[in-house]
Amino acid sequence: MAFCTECGSKLPDDAVFCPNCGATLKATSPNSSGASGETVLEQKQADIYSDPVSETKQPETVPATVSSSGEYEAPVSGNFSAPVQGSYIPPMQNSYVPPYQGSYVPPQPPQYVVPNAYGYAPQGGVMAPPKKNKAGIIALIVVAGVLLLALSGYILVKTFGGNPYVGYWESVAVNVGNGIISEDYYGTSVVGALSLQINSDDSVYLASSTGTDVIEGSWMTTENGIAITTPDDTYTFTYEDKQLILHEDGETYYFSQIRDHDINNPTIPHGSMADSYSDNNGSRTGGAVAGSGYVGEGNFYITVTGAEEFTDVDNEQAIRIYYDFTNNYQDDLSMAAWDALGYSATQGGSYLTETYSYDGGASYNTSYNIRPGVTIQCCSEFKYDPYGGSVDFSVYGYYEGESSGTVTASYIPGSLPGAPAPYVIVPVTDPKWTLNIPAEGDLDNFYVAVTDAELVTDSNGDPAIRVYYEFTNNSDYRTSLCNELYVFTYQDGISLDTTYTTEDTDSDSDYYTEIAPGYTITCSCVYSLRNQTSPVEAEVEGYTVAAAVGQTYDIAS
Repeated sequence: MAFCTECGSKLPDDAVFCPNCGATLKATSPNSSGASGETVLEQKQADIYSDPVSETKQPETVPATVSSSGEYEAPVSGNFSAPVQGSYIPPMQNSYVPPYQGSYVPPQPPQYVVPNAYGYAPQGGVMAPPKKNKAGIIALIVVAGVLLLALSGYILVKTFGGNPYVGYWESVAVNVGNGIISEDYYGTSVVGALSLQINSDDSVYLASSTGTDVIEGSWMTTENGIAITTPDDTYTFTYEDKQLILHEDGETYYFSQIRDHDINNPTIPHGSMADSYSDNNGSRTGGAVAGSGYVGEGNFYITVTGAEEFTDVDNEQAIRIYYDFTNNYQDDLSMAAWDALGYSATQGGSYLTETYSYDGGASYNTSYNIRPGVTIQCCSEFKYDPYGGSVDFSVYGYYEGESSGTVTASYIPGSLPGAPAPYVIVPVTDPKWTLNIPAEGDLDNFYVAVTDAELVTDSNGDPAIRVYYEFTNNSDYRTSLCNELYVFTYQDGISLDTTYTTEDTDSDSDYYTEIAPGYTITCSCVYSLRNQTSPVEAEVEGYTVAAAVGQTYDIAS
């Protein structure tokens, strides 16, 4: 049965004009879709960046849901135990450049050009939208004597001249609440996962790639966008930069208008992703993700970005695989990639041996602690056969295990894509990570105060900062600040390298000096600056307790 694209009336099969409103008919052949009264947004899915060379399946993860009753069910992360760290002094850092984390600006969607889009109901049982009386318009057109031309002009003006919302929309990006806007939702692509068909008669149809149903509702304009009402819920969208934006339970979804598709012919078929995730007592579970995705129960995000061949320290051929590591840990825990991640590479079914070089750069970055929300470019290096089969690389959360999410990528020797471009540093001019911790306090069996700091020049003539500490030993044995606690200094959300001046002060030496129980010592440590403008955060963390003390220094003033 055909329906009028203007008023929704049923039409004879051979009709040329609508007998109800006089509209000229345009042939359509939508695909059939099922429908029921369940809510369409019951499963909110998200994207995964697929590496161009990867052929691995999408992950099996549990996204957040909105149930048929409107109740939001968020993904649940597991517990994470911080790794035990020693008194590691990281190597000198080369040029690291974190990615820009600004607002998401997707490609400009093409302008929709079909008149009076989607006046028909989806096939498969959904009722046609209510009729509207167009008698007044038809009368004016008949008086003008140009029925077809005037009607077409009216439709075009109505559709494009005054209402930017009418048309077909699909989800294109998501922000899960961590400030990062991307196409990925816990290892699953959000692109095309949710769809809206907004009609000029105030009806709307909603669908999801996780279910086969198409839900009918209504919509109305608001001060900043539109509100869509279904039998179970109301969703409020803002309209910005030609996008519809939905804020729901701390997460934000971005929709763009899609040309040459409709609710019956979506980019991703309804129900196609219904089995793309699994549920393990409410916790996200991971599968193999090609190129990018969340690992470690969602605590970390990995994007494999490239690979190149190099000669290692043994003068043997090796492969260097690059990846971006983002710390999404929700408890303000700073982490280094080599503490957080496990990884491996195989070739021909055999595990490859790790190696290294003196090239520096991304290979050293795995040792740097980074703040939550910060990304760092890393790499792993392996001996390999440049004439052998494909190299299969995988990354996962070290403590959570491979079942908590695994990102994979494969590379063919002789066809490696090369190294990615280095990041350009985005200075953090107003860091917040140290603001809520005290400057001094008890940490394990010790009392520590982060006191003063001064700008100095290191032995290479480069700018540096010396941070002073007071360390009181309340244990029952001799020890030093260096041996007992985590001591870090951060700039732009990334830990700084330790360095030294031409002549060390007594306090620099006392950083390593062991003192007897009950004694206090003033000591200091020198750190290389990344720049001379971004504030520096000095922080000391407990080894066995989740506590820290610290200070922020404005070095530009």
